[in-house]
Amino acid sequence: MKKVKYIFIGLLVMIISGCTLLNFSIKDKKSSLIFQGIFLERPKLPEVKHIEIPKKLEQYIPSKGQVILIDYSMASSKKRLWVLQDGKVVINCRVGHGKKSGRKYCTKFSNEFGSNMSSIGTFITGDEYMNSVIGRAMKIHGLDPGVNDKVHQRGIRFHSSKYASDNFFKRHGYIGRSLGCFTTDIKYNNQIIDLCKVGTMIYVVS
Repeated sequence: MKKVKYIFIGLLVMIISGCTLLNFSIKDKKSSLIFQGIFLERPKLPEVKHIEIPKKLEQYIPSKGQVILIDYSMASSKKRLWVLQDGKVVINCRVGHGKKSGRKYCTKFSNEFGSNMSSIGTFITGDEYMNSVIGRAMKIHGLDPGVNDKVHQRGIRFHSSKYASDNFFKRHGYIGRSLGCFTTDIKYNNQIIDLCKVGTMIYVVS
């Protein structure tokens, strides 16, 4: 409760002093998004059968709330994205990576504009929006300076795509690649956005 109180006071001070979200430090942005997310009503999803979560990701699983975990050391044909709610896996699906990060495996990462590569590290989700090309999407913010802190400006998002769909995989035995975005089947994309928009931590490892 004290933590929430301090975050609220901090936000008031920044608003009064004329600050905007664009000028926040990474730490301030994280606190702001977590604060906003506290007041969102989240759907309750059932636990699903899933591929075992790699041990290197287990340290990031909270007992309460939701988290997104991605293991890019796994092939893109594998269900390498997990969403957990209150410690239980509620989504496990395939996720695409940047086309210049590798073909079957994601082995190269970048924080630079125009790289068409995926980014790695710790992120936090922002709000959702509609795009005429990619449809329903969710903004993300990188929390590691010099590693992924440009993802928001690069336009790296969570969104659906036909080349990352279950039907595409069934026909071809693999999924396609993005320009760096986290792309999934539309069914999972909608679930991820509904459950995780604004203030959910994302951990991406390789």
